[in-house]
Amino acid sequence: MQLNIEPISLFSFFLNVVFASITIYQIVSSKKEEENTKAKVKLWQKSAEGIKNGLLGIAMNPDKFTGKSDIASAVQSLAQVTTSFDDSFVEERFYSEQEVKQKREDIEKEQKKLFESFRISPENKT
Repeated sequence: MQLNIEPISLFSFFLNVVFASITIYQIVSSKKEEENTKAKVKLWQKSAEGIKNGLLGIAMNPDKFTGKSDIASAVQSLAQVTTSFDDSFVEERFYSEQEVKQKREDIEKEQKKLFESFRISPENKT
C-alpha cells in the first residue's frame, strides 16, 4: 500500500499550520494587552479617586488651613497628580510603547544633566 500525497495538499497543510500559529499568537497577545489595559484602568481609577478625595479634603476642612498659601500648596500638589494622570492618558492614546520609553529616557538624561550642573556649580559650595 503506497501513500500518495500531492504537493498542493502538503502546501495546504503547512499553510494551515502557519495560520493556526499566527492565530494562537494573536490570541495570547490580545489577552496580555487586555490584562495591561485593565491594570492601567485600575491605576487611573485610583488616581482619580485620590484627586477627588484631596479636593474634598480641602473643601470640607477649611479650618485645617492657616491661610491662602496652605490651600494653594494643597491645590498645587493635586495639580501635579492631575498632570501625571493626564500624561498617562496622552501616552496611552497617542504614543507607542517605544516612543514612551524613548521620551522617558530623554527626560532622565536631562534630569541627570541638571543635577550634575547643580552639583558642580561653585555657587552651591558652602
